[in-house]
Amino acid sequence: MEKRFSTMLLLLLLCISLVLMPGCFKNFLSLSYQASGQVIDQKGKGVADVALHFDGKAGAATDANGYWAKSGLTGNVEVKAVKEGWAFAPVTHTVSSTNCTNIDFVGYDASSTFEPSGYVRIGYGPGKGVTGVEGVTISYKDPKTDQQTTVTTDQNGYWSIGEVVGVVEITLKKEGWEFIPSKYTLTVSDHKPDFLATNRFYTGAQVITMAGGLGKGFGEDYPATVSVGGDEISLADAFYLLAKWLVLAEECGINNESAPSFPAVVPYLEIDVPDAVTRGKEDGVVVWNDILTAAREITAELEENLKIPDEITVWWREYNDLWTVIQKTEPTEEIMGIDMLISLFARQIPYINNNGRMANYGTVRGGKLPANWPNPIN
Repeated sequence: MEKRFSTMLLLLLLCISLVLMPGCFKNFLSLSYQASGQVIDQKGKGVADVALHFDGKAGAATDANGYWAKSGLTGNVEVKAVKEGWAFAPVTHTVSSTNCTNIDFVGYDASSTFEPSGYVRIGYGPGKGVTGVEGVTISYKDPKTDQQTTVTTDQNGYWSIGEVVGVVEITLKKEGWEFIPSKYTLTVSDHKPDFLATNRFYTGAQVITMAGGLGKGFGEDYPATVSVGGDEISLADAFYLLAKWLVLAEECGINNESAPSFPAVVPYLEIDVPDAVTRGKEDGVVVWNDILTAAREITAELEENLKIPDEITVWWREYNDLWTVIQKTEPTEEIMGIDMLISLFARQIPYINNNGRMANYGTVRGGKLPANWPNPIN
């Protein structure tokens, strides 16, 4: 009887440990997740009776206020909004267990016309954000003819498309180059986008090695330059590589139901240091899903402005020795210094590489920024 009780206790503890490991419990029992969002029009009003298709099959519809939800999803699922006479942006969303809330669409009159155009410019070096990239192929399906069509950038990186209707998704390609973003949804209210381009990359493994050298100790002095793949890059550039690696790792399936895989390559962009550094929180924790949220948000900002913002906010929680208590602690949006975020990202990446999943949380701790950075202010 005593032996049987001990065996049951061990099984119970095993199950509890699996629940406390992000992603592992879902992998072990193949549990599903629920995705949700809202469909609105250009004025922000909810659109009713929009059908939501999941991997091509209808599975939900919006209510009177445009809200929708779908349970029972597993893995990565493509979601599309459909309603006669309407066109929706983005054309599709890809959801997963780590990215399944606020999956929103904006609806447009499917007959609205516009003429898209923009520039593709290099994202590093002396011509950063200025020098155009020639010969980039921009592909799209013309809603009028339903035919796949292409245009190419000129010597200045300029591209333009004739009159189109509704919503159009374009894709950028040129051999040996990466584009940020590589896809874009054009609408009557947003059809003049510019893109960044880079033909400089580092392997995912090189970024992992770089991260291991940046997240070693408490209160460390950060170097002005960081070694990656045999190159010396600035700490600001390294921060972008850390954030982008995490974003790509999430897209590859880390903490997802499928077997995790890691980014093969990470594109390089040259990032400027901030004008000021706001210190913010110097203790507590950030849990794994909020680390991914922070990585997504900061990556988007870095790619838009090529500069670290003066103030960064994350979802923060009080520290506790017990993960079960941390999980129940209500998160608050707090300012966090860039030195804290560098450490947070740098420590998470080697952990993912060694364990095949993210750590439950990362403690907030930072270091001393290089002399060419602004002094942190509280």
